[in-house]
Amino acid sequence: MTARTGGRYLRLLADNADFRRLYLARLVSFGGDWFLLVPMLSLVHDLSRSPFLTAAVLTANTLPAFLLSPIGGVLADRVNRKKIIVWSSLVAAGASSTILFVDSSFIRDNGLGVTLVLGAMSILAALSALITPASSASLPVIVKPAELGDASFLLESTWGTMAAVGAALGGVVATLFGRRAAVAVDVTSFLVAATLIWRVRTNLSPHKERASGEPPARLRSAFTYIAQKPTVAALLTSKAGFAIFGGGAVALLPVLALDSFGAGDDGVGWLLAARGIGVVIGPFIIRRMVGGTDRAVLTSIGACMAFWGLSYLGTATAPSLLLAAAAVFLGHAGAGSQWSFSSYGLQLYTDNSIKGRIFGLDFAAVTLTSTMSQLLFGWLATSYSVRSIFFGLALAAIVFGLVWRRVTTRYWNEPAHAI
Repeated sequence: MTARTGGRYLRLLADNADFRRLYLARLVSFGGDWFLLVPMLSLVHDLSRSPFLTAAVLTANTLPAFLLSPIGGVLADRVNRKKIIVWSSLVAAGASSTILFVDSSFIRDNGLGVTLVLGAMSILAALSALITPASSASLPVIVKPAELGDASFLLESTWGTMAAVGAALGGVVATLFGRRAAVAVDVTSFLVAATLIWRVRTNLSPHKERASGEPPARLRSAFTYIAQKPTVAALLTSKAGFAIFGGGAVALLPVLALDSFGAGDDGVGWLLAARGIGVVIGPFIIRRMVGGTDRAVLTSIGACMAFWGLSYLGTATAPSLLLAAAAVFLGHAGAGSQWSFSSYGLQLYTDNSIKGRIFGLDFAAVTLTSTMSQLLFGWLATSYSVRSIFFGLALAAIVFGLVWRRVTTRYWNEPAHAI
């Protein structure tokens, strides 16, 4: 990303106060989550010594989102989006604070520590299923059409930014100051996010649907819309299909750090931070490399998935934590690009009146396949080496990415304007 391009993103943040608040709200919220996730993975591993239960922490962070994301999408098209985000953030702060009781005598004596952590993570995931569709669907409302590309890439980069910063700092803070400090940061992040969104002045719900009908009927209209829009259907299969491989691999990164390399919380943090750094900078670099048009960006999605697979062959064979982190970084530069590019494609090809439901279904599909992958490969890790699992996932991702690109390339012939 050149200085000129970076200046364009900075001007967007500086000139649009409401977009800045939305961006910062997602940034601090994701930051708190990553502060929490890294020590919780290690805590469950310490309490259970089970790869399956360690992977289940990430499952708890995805399965409820699958169940509630379609409802969250309907609400985003029907209910005040600002209130959805604010109230969900406040409830999330309360749910996160319950983890502070994991060391209480009652929880400890009754062996309920793992249950408490998984329960709290599940509640946070359910609330994210309400926040994410409302947040993403609000984007075209608060930026100009010409700014949508830059705004979409910036908003999607928040997850990767804090996956990098939050994961690294979460592991270090938990090591130096204890896991309770990471929980406190997470609670604070939700309170800050709620405050930022409350200060947004733009009406985030101008396209709120007026038609009657129960949520299932409104969801059926979304499925009908997808069936009639092959571009939207293709973009939805991108994330959901790739999560079959990426979800299981990411769930096993803590096991790789803790068992294969004998690291602690900080080692888990560094692997997840490498993932986050790749996710945040990959889309900006690859977007510029492929030429910057809509068609160029969208046709590169399949190649980005295949590149993840090639990089994870390196993760599977890395002799040290440092080299494994480097391979993870490269892989998730590709994975982050396919995520950001497909999200931008949905912004382009989806009508505003149904955008909340489409993003809700997108999030649901991703979390379903990711959850299945985490459970399956977490279970397989009890019988097979983590490295052999990584190797198989990498090969499968290469094949999937190349096939997806070949099948979908014809969809992006139009429009093809500069972004």
